[in-house]
Amino acid sequence: MIYFLFFLYYTYYGDDMNDSDSELVLVVDDKTDFNTISDDVKYIKFNIDVINKEIIKYFINNGKDYYYSDGYVYVSYDTFVLGNEKIKKILEGIDNNFNELEIVRYLYIRIGKLINYDINNDFYKNDKFSFNKMTTANNIWGCISSGSASNYGVAHLFRYLCLLCNINCEVITVDDKGTLANKLNIIINNKNKCLLVNLMKDIHLIQANFKTKYFGAFNNDIQLDTKVGYIVDNYNDDKIRYVIEDSPEYDILSVLNKIKSSIDMIGIGQVELGSICSNILNSCNFFDVTVNNLYMIDIYNGQREHFVMFTHCGKHYSLSYSKGRFVELTNDDIRSSIDKMRIGIYLNEEIPGI
Repeated sequence: MIYFLFFLYYTYYGDDMNDSDSELVLVVDDKTDFNTISDDVKYIKFNIDVINKEIIKYFINNGKDYYYSDGYVYVSYDTFVLGNEKIKKILEGIDNNFNELEIVRYLYIRIGKLINYDINNDFYKNDKFSFNKMTTANNIWGCISSGSASNYGVAHLFRYLCLLCNINCEVITVDDKGTLANKLNIIINNKNKCLLVNLMKDIHLIQANFKTKYFGAFNNDIQLDTKVGYIVDNYNDDKIRYVIEDSPEYDILSVLNKIKSSIDMIGIGQVELGSICSNILNSCNFFDVTVNNLYMIDIYNGQREHFVMFTHCGKHYSLSYSKGRFVELTNDDIRSSIDKMRIGIYLNEEIPGI
């Protein structure tokens, strides 16, 4: 509880609690700050607005004794290095012929492919949770290295990569709940344009190679998405719709397995899988489908392995990775597994019939 209160305090007061007067913290604005590192310094905080690859390289080579922050929370040196290695690989994939819109779209897609929402970091879904994992998701290097997403981490990671590509990008708040998105000023058709995007809301669509919904006016641009390597010829949601429409009759289990056969499920997070399947099921007029979050318990490390279950008309369905298809689960199967502590249910879940 102490750690959670600390997290809440830092969320609201941020930089005021750990900077200026502390001898433990060095705020790095440029290369001249290298000469001010004293033996007392343990924490390096970067000014993301002016950071460059030379500064990052210096601390990768000389900074194994420090913790690193982009302005919010700190991560270890190893996490900092791993995060920068993944960022370097992303940037290496940018074609020299890409214009600004193509660079931004490429970054948007690549980040969306690498990051999932981790329900185990959700305070409202867990009676136990890891403070370290939760805070790591709120650091740009922790977010990309762990593949664990938070709204804060994703918005600031996207901004950081845009800045490294010399593209103007801001993090903005878009509603009274504090939801973060990004505002960019880029050249489109030889004119300076404002582009509003929300990567966090598009991650599940990106992982399935569907049309996005929160990338301004360019969510359904086949030419753009083909050039940046997102699709080959068309989006998967259109392909799945054509497959389903060609079937004379279908039930929910057959639709789920048509989705499975049309999409590479490897690497797709469970929250994202639930959203992907819900979208398709709704388009097939299965409107009263309930999606629930459950977990299996790893017998070796005690970690929770998240999985989603779909309920429709009193019947339950889930993806069996061992069988390679969606299967039906009976009420007795679910209750027995819960009683034997093979599976559990996350907080604030109501499963119809259970």
